[in-house]
Amino acid sequence: MYNGQSGHRYGVGMRISATDAKNRFGQVCSEAKRGPVIVEKDGRPDTVIVSFEQWESVTRPSGASLRARRRQFVEAHREWLDAYREQVEREGTSGATLRAF
Repeated sequence: MYNGQSGHRYGVGMRISATDAKNRFGQVCSEAKRGPVIVEKDGRPDTVIVSFEQWESVTRPSGASLRARRRQFVEAHREWLDAYREQVEREGTSGATLRAF
């Protein structure tokens, strides 16, 4: 039951039955390089096949410690708030666009 749908790298890719995946394994591997392949059993999603590159990106440690990532987030958030405050000072706000933080 190959539905012929092919997705992009980060979206939903091809959906295929387990039997068709077994019979067309080479095609499934090629498709997995373009996006995730969802293998269905009894009409329900069962397994996802992804490229090695995508697998590595999910399982590889980021290299940055939790403390360093937290610091990066706090700094990025602070920059975003500063830019938002500057925009409010420049343009003002109306009741329709006012958001509480």
